[in-house]
Amino acid sequence: MSAEVGYIVTGTVEMAIHGRPTLTLRAGDGFLIPPRTPRNARDIGPDTGHMLSTCIVETGQPLASFTGGTS
Repeated sequence: MSAEVGYIVTGTVEMAIHGRPTLTLRAGDGFLIPPRTPRNARDIGPDTGHMLSTCIVETGQPLASFTGGTS
C-alpha cells in the first residue's frame, strides 16, 4: 500500500481513516494518510466534491489492496 497526501478542491468529503475519527473535509482542507492505512472517501454534497491526491508507493509494491469492506 501507499502513503497518500491530498487536498479537497471543491465540495465536502467525508474521510474515514482506520483508527481515527471520521473527518469532514471541505474545499481548501488537506490530508495525509500513512502507508498501509485503510481509508475511504465519500462525497457528501450538496455540491460535487473534487479531490486531488498523490500516492507515494514503494518500488515493487502494489498501489492498493482491497479489504472486503461494505459499501
